[in-house]
Amino acid sequence: MCGRAGRPRYDPYGEAVLIAKTVEQSHMLFENYLLGEPEDVVSKLGNERVLRAHVLALIATNTANTRSAILDFLRRTFYAHQRGDQGMEEAVDNIVRFLWEEGMVRCPGTEMLALEPHADLRATFFGRRVSDLYVDPMSAVKLRDALLAYVPGEKTLGFLHAVCSTPDMLNLYLKRDDLDKLTEVVLERKEEMLFMVPDMETPDYEYFLAEVKTALVLDSWISEKDEEDMHRAYGTGPGDIHSKVEIGEWLLYSMREMSNIFNKDCYPILTKLMTRMRYGVREDILELVELKGVGRVRARSLQKKGFTNWERIKESDVHAIASVTGIGDTLAERIKRQVDPDFVPSKTARPRPKKEEATPVRIEPDEEPKKGQTKLLDF
Repeated sequence: MCGRAGRPRYDPYGEAVLIAKTVEQSHMLFENYLLGEPEDVVSKLGNERVLRAHVLALIATNTANTRSAILDFLRRTFYAHQRGDQGMEEAVDNIVRFLWEEGMVRCPGTEMLALEPHADLRATFFGRRVSDLYVDPMSAVKLRDALLAYVPGEKTLGFLHAVCSTPDMLNLYLKRDDLDKLTEVVLERKEEMLFMVPDMETPDYEYFLAEVKTALVLDSWISEKDEEDMHRAYGTGPGDIHSKVEIGEWLLYSMREMSNIFNKDCYPILTKLMTRMRYGVREDILELVELKGVGRVRARSLQKKGFTNWERIKESDVHAIASVTGIGDTLAERIKRQVDPDFVPSKTARPRPKKEEATPVRIEPDEEPKKGQTKLLDF
């Protein structure tokens, strides 16, 4: 996919630029992209996960409020043009039933009419919120159940597992030696879980462990583990980690928003957890990573030098802040301005003293140096 015309009525065509590093590569790009056959476009609306979200959106926006109206709308889609409407009616019936049973849609007046073809369907507050958040309704059910199961206590892994148990998170695969390791983790941290652990003899147990493995990757990220250590432990590369982190933050945000409906006690907990996910930090430096220009490495360096919060930084001299590894004079002044609006850099202030450099002493060689490369690393 190279691109498309972005603005209706204003952009009659889309533009794409191909850059070749060699003449041979330019020929390849010309043959494949300019002279090649266009690839077929296939609608994904037949995927039940995609269709669930669209059916809920039709009801939530009052675009279609009966099952027959929903079917009429879907019959005019590209999917119906491409594949026909075979099986569509059954799929819509199952989805409407699911949304009704989970409390996302209702039928004003008589609830029993909700499954009739012409019953007037309306989205509940829960249903509208799920549609606004763009999450799969099945994911919303998982997150809701986790919120309802929460009891006070340390539940970090439980929240992360709840996020990883949703269809919106693509979980990691299990390896041969993962079973025993993950089972041990589940036994050690069982009190943190928000969902019941399936029986070890059932197929659901392996799916559960795959969710736990993905949750442990997120847990390692917010515990400031090194990416190399995470790769050795879970076999994940930097791209996989950041993909999971991005989806994890979005689902934690969705869970936090739903906590306003189902369990308000979880709101502040999920707010902190969401920020930790964004920056990949422990809770003790959350205040520091909110500073512009300060990531998790610099925040940890500041914390180790005693700059544990904004108040300590405000009270400190700018040169002391600049002396922290990875900060420097320019960033120190920017940090100081953020915590102290009245801070004015002093032009007459003495700069940090530089270390005295020893005067180089020239040593005359006893013999004429050899010419050419004499060591492996002398490049």
